[in-house]
Amino acid sequence: MNRLIIIAALLLACLLTTQYVLNNRRESQRKLTSSLRQLPDNSGHKTSSIRQLRLAFGDTIYQYAFTDTWRYPAYHNAFVHADLMKRFIEGVLESDGTIVETDRFRASYYGIDTPNMLV
Repeated sequence: MNRLIIIAALLLACLLTTQYVLNNRRESQRKLTSSLRQLPDNSGHKTSSIRQLRLAFGDTIYQYAFTDTWRYPAYHNAFVHADLMKRFIEGVLESDGTIVETDRFRASYYGIDTPNMLV
């Protein structure tokens, strides 16, 4: 009887230790991937030098092109509001960095509950 209790206690200790190690590993990985990362040096990029913008939301891709004005070629070469596109590009180029979050339940905290955007 004592041997069974000792084996059960050792098994419980082993399971609790494994759970602790796995939780710490997952938390350290989450902290690494959820950190604020600096964007590459933007000193050479200016809003006026950007001629094409590609946004990917999962499987959906939006591609904008600048010729004489901003257009969305996939929809009958539709016009895009140049001032809004300029503000968007300036916001991307002047931002401090990116936030990478792998936990989809925390996405609303960053305001990205819809699929992530790639620029």
